[in-house]
This record gives sequence, structure tokens and C-alpha cells, in this order.
Amino acid sequence: LGVEPISQAAAEQRRGRAGRTEDGMCLRLYPEATFRKLRPTDTPEVQRCNLSAVVLLLLSMGIEEPQNFDFISKPKARALLRALAESHALGAV
Repeated sequence: LGVEPISQAAAEQRRGRAGRTEDGMCLRLYPEATFRKLRPTDTPEVQRCNLSAVVLLLLSMGIEEPQNFDFISKPKARALLRALAESHALGAV
């Protein structure tokens, strides 16, 4: 797994969990200036993960060109084509 900085939204969500069921506190181990430099939100998972399983699922559903599927958060075309090529190389399609 790659390590990447948390987003502001994820940091706020984690802060909200502190004290949810009992008294608690959230300690951040970085200054406020660092928090302001964080990305506002996380990158959608479909844009940062291996898409081979997604491509195989789309193909099994009869979608012959996964790169033309209308994703809500469209992954990079290069990632989709790489997943399709990987699926072919493994003999999965």
C-alpha cells in the first residue's frame, strides 16, 4: 500500500469520531498550516486502484468497451486500457 497524506475531509471525519460514544479528544500531530495545505477531499477509489476486476465485471455484464462506460468518477483512460490489456494477457477474456 502506498502512503499518502490524509485529506482535510478525512481528518475532519476522524475528528468527529473522537468522543462519539464517550468523552474523547482528537490530537493532530501536525500544525494548522500543514492541515490547510492538505487536499480538500480524497481521490475517488476508482481513480486510484487497479481496475482489472472492474473491467472484468463490466465485460461480464455485456459492456464490450469498458473505456466508454459512464463512470460517476471516471478513471484515467490509460488505467482502463492497462486493466483491459492485463485481463487479455492473463487469459481472463
